[in-house]
Amino acid sequence: MTRRLVVYFTIALSVMAILAYGLSWYTYRRAALSSFRAEMEKKASSMATTLGERPGSWEIDADLGEQAQNSGGQTQGPGWRSQNPGGQAQDPGKHGSGESKGRAYSMRRSSFVSFLQDLVGDDIWIINREDGSIAFGSEKAYDSAELPENMDALLERVFSGERFFSEDFATVLGTPTMTLGEPIKNQNEQVIAALLMHTPLSAFNATLQQGLLGLVVIILLSSLVSWLLALILIRHFSRPLAQIGKVTRELARGNYAAHTGISGKDAVGTLAAEVDSVAVTLAAAEKERGQAESARRRFLASVAHELRTPVTIFRGGVEALRDGVVAPEDVPRYYATLAENSYALERLVNDLLELSRLESPEFTIENHELDFSAVISDAVRSAGQKARSRNIRILTDIPEGEYPMRGDYGRLRQLLLLLLDNAIEFSPEGGTVELNFRYQGGVAWLMLRDHGSGMNEETKARLFERFYTTRGSHGGSGLGLPLVREIALRHGIELSFDSALGVGTTFYLKLPPGIR
Repeated sequence: MTRRLVVYFTIALSVMAILAYGLSWYTYRRAALSSFRAEMEKKASSMATTLGERPGSWEIDADLGEQAQNSGGQTQGPGWRSQNPGGQAQDPGKHGSGESKGRAYSMRRSSFVSFLQDLVGDDIWIINREDGSIAFGSEKAYDSAELPENMDALLERVFSGERFFSEDFATVLGTPTMTLGEPIKNQNEQVIAALLMHTPLSAFNATLQQGLLGLVVIILLSSLVSWLLALILIRHFSRPLAQIGKVTRELARGNYAAHTGISGKDAVGTLAAEVDSVAVTLAAAEKERGQAESARRRFLASVAHELRTPVTIFRGGVEALRDGVVAPEDVPRYYATLAENSYALERLVNDLLELSRLESPEFTIENHELDFSAVISDAVRSAGQKARSRNIRILTDIPEGEYPMRGDYGRLRQLLLLLLDNAIEFSPEGGTVELNFRYQGGVAWLMLRDHGSGMNEETKARLFERFYTTRGSHGGSGLGLPLVREIALRHGIELSFDSALGVGTTFYLKLPPGIR
């Protein structure tokens, strides 16, 4: 992953470097060219002002009459071609001439212009507006035939008072050149001539090359530093991601104790927290699975044990009767024992089936409107026979009137019967069981108290565990109170209890709001 991020960042950095170089080069060249032209304008404007104030100083010197040969080697006198249509030579031997777009230009060297040229370091041409003569100061002989084709248009702009820049004089000058055309005005602000200042682009190009080299060095150094910093940051950010990947692989192997150990409020920290949360959840699920597996094994063992006792008794009795080893007077007792164990076996199977149904999420109980006060009275009447057999009184305190609610009448009656049976079983003979029911403001409480032996801490912790029992000779299956809990949960009843050794046990049922 780190290698891939480095490759992606390198590509992105390269693209950005190229774009930055192109934009910087374009901006730098424009700025350099603007500065180059501004410097030319400054020099040309100063010279044009001086020449305009002293027009006689730059006239062509006849004694320096080194003529510039045109392409045909002929010479012509000064003047506009339109004014000299015949193209006849005037004063041959004194000056040469050239043609460009309808005008004839005579080119002669001037000592003043030569002096001026030495001062500024650039080629200077001065074109007289009246006769089209060109005064220059260079020792080089120019071929006037190589003047640019747009010479007339450029001069017209200058003679109209405009300034121009052009690179069209490179042919006649023999080198890449930037030419500035500046109007020369007299004291009456009339344009009397044109100043052409030819500045070689070699210095400008050298400056550009130096700037280009510096720009390349800066971009390369910046890219290198950025790449190194990015590599450090990539490693910094990829390290926790690698740790998260390692933890996820450990979780896939079943090692739910693995944790990232990463904290933070950023996206990586949030992801690490989620992975740790998943690890905790998986660890809890694994623990619950282990507990469920242990509970399943205990359940199967308990079922086998509970079934073994009545089945063993049943089989032993049947075999004794079959083999004729039972005295005639004991046969009725054997039949009674067999019937009693068959009933116990039937109750055990029914309780197991009922508990399994109640614990299944797919199983739904009936939900009808009923009177809970009537359910209490019905359960008390049904438990009365067993209580009377042990001389135990059930003391009830049920307010008059109905307490309407929704639920399953049969299973609510079963819940109360199981609690009453439990209270009666653990009450001493001749004792009492108290049942109080109170409701106020839509909330009802039922309290069921016995005065039996009470429960120790272990019994309290395992009270609702399947098949757990301390009844000994009472013969309970250990499924009654788990059924009570499931029925209460299905009806939204809050079930709690309180017990103390030697005092007794009290169950509390907080019913959901009734229907009023």
